[in-house]
Order: sequence, then C-alpha cells, then structure tokens
Amino acid sequence: MAIRISTSQTFTQGANSILSNQSKVNETQLQLSKGTRILKPSDDPIGSAVALDLQKQIDNALQFISNGETAETKLEVEESALSNVTNILQRIRDLTLQGANATLNQTDRQAIIVEIEQRLEELIGLGNSQLASGEYLFSGFKSNVKPFIKDGTGSVSYAGDQGVLNVNVNTSVRVESGNSGDEVFFDIKTGNGSFVTTGNSANLGTGVIGDAVLEDPTLYVGDQYTIDFSATGSGALQYQITGANTGPVYTAPLPLF
Repeated sequence: MAIRISTSQTFTQGANSILSNQSKVNETQLQLSKGTRILKPSDDPIGSAVALDLQKQIDNALQFISNGETAETKLEVEESALSNVTNILQRIRDLTLQGANATLNQTDRQAIIVEIEQRLEELIGLGNSQLASGEYLFSGFKSNVKPFIKDGTGSVSYAGDQGVLNVNVNTSVRVESGNSGDEVFFDIKTGNGSFVTTGNSANLGTGVIGDAVLEDPTLYVGDQYTIDFSATGSGALQYQITGANTGPVYTAPLPLF
C-alpha cells in the first residue's frame, strides 16, 4: 500500500533538518572561536570535569609565578636599599673617626656634623623606601604606612609592625618577601649575635681584644668567660679560660712565649 506524504510534512521535515544542521554549524563555529570543544558541562561531563581541574592547576601555577616575581622584585629593591644603608653607615663611621682628629678646628668639625646630619636624613629616606606600587618596603604588614617618622627633637620612631609577608611559590614552599623595618634597623644584634667580647674596665694593661667568630654553634655553651693571663715561674706567659658557671674550661698547654 502506498503512503502519501503531504507537502506540508515534507516541508517541515526539510526545515527541521536545515535548522538542525545550522545549529551544528553554529556550535562548531563557537567551538572554534572559543578554542574549546566543551562549551557546557552537558557536552561532555567527564571531559568537563578534567578541563576544570586542569584550569585550576594552571591558575594556581600562574599565581605561584606571580608570587615569586613579586617577592623577587621586593627583595631586589630591599637589597639595593640595604647596600646604600651600608655605604652611608661606613661614611658616618669614617666621619666620626675623622672628627676625633685633634688637628681639626671648630669649622672642620661643624662641617662634619652637617654631613652626618645629611647622611642620617638619607638613612631615614632609605628606611621609607617604596615599591612602584606605592607600598612601603619596611612597614611590615602596614604597607600603606610610612614606617620612619622624625619628630621635632630629631628622634626617629617606627610606625610599622614586625610582620613579614610570606608567599607561596609552589604547593609546599613559602618564602619571605622582605623584612620589617623593626628587624632591619632596630633589632641589632650585639657582638657576633651569640656573645660579645670586651675588656675588663679594671684592666690596666695595654692589650686589646677584637671581634670573635663562632665557628661551630653546636659546641657553644653560653656562659660569661674570663681569659686570665699569668707568668710562669720562668717568666713565660700563659693563659686560662674560666666560665662563671662552668669553671676552668681551657688552660694553654704551653707558654705563649
């Protein structure tokens, strides 16, 4: 038996086919323009989940790179500032020694005072160093606060805090991106950071003691040590090291001379 298909039915089927093909063309064009095969999760649920996870990993990696670059920039600026601080302190030291010269007159000493004051202003300026973003380098967490303020009496105070910003440079490593002004300019270690070597004020001799170096921290025992020199019966010089709490800890095995 022959089946008759009406003209309207044929037209509708043809139109639907054209619309379907047009929709596929539009979807393909959209995929090409966005550079992705998956336009919505329903296109490929598994592939969509994998793509989202990969995108998250990429975003994290880009953030780690940005963190590292920011930390590197801050540390480079800090290194430059501290290098200039070192040079200024060396100059102030030289001027101080120069001022102790008995041959200088009052005019010479006044000139030294003026330069030292200028150098101190430079130190304050370096302490208030800023990044290109306007953040203060040595303010700790208070990066928008000017850290060093000089009052009318010439005293300098610190307005920042002790915070040090740590940033992630990968999933398991955090690095410090700088130092606070309190740590750099106020928390100054005495001696070599472990102990101080000084002469006894009651000592009438002419000997002097210089800076000491801690070669092996694992062997160091904290105490107040005294070095006593004495002459043997033959007139040779020898010495003994005694701890206030530990008692004698070392005696020279042979006379010095």
